[in-house]
Amino acid sequence: MMSPDGSLLAISRPSGIVLWQVDQGEIGRSPLAVPDVGLGALAWSPDSRALAYLQVGRDCTIEGKTQIARLTLDGLQTDLLLESESPAFGGLTWPVSAYLELVDVDGGRWRLHLASRILTAEP
Repeated sequence: MMSPDGSLLAISRPSGIVLWQVDQGEIGRSPLAVPDVGLGALAWSPDSRALAYLQVGRDCTIEGKTQIARLTLDGLQTDLLLESESPAFGGLTWPVSAYLELVDVDGGRWRLHLASRILTAEP
């Protein structure tokens, strides 16, 4: 998945995420926040300095808990933002720096505020 500024590429692998600088090659690898759990949707931050991702059940089936993590490019730091069993999430976007927009498996829309980590349902 290409970053918004077009300079970076994130490639998902079973063991984690590989990051590439488009004109310079690989810049790093990061293991997933929760080992042995499948990787779902990816979303770049608007400023291309971080990547959020959804982890779901094995083989990308949505069962049990879903996790949402953030990978910051500065130092390749991973932060587990949320674990949720109900609702279970199937998609995410990062439209503005302050929050992630999530979609649950029933089509419900949610907002996860990054500073407070508060999850709210969208009307």
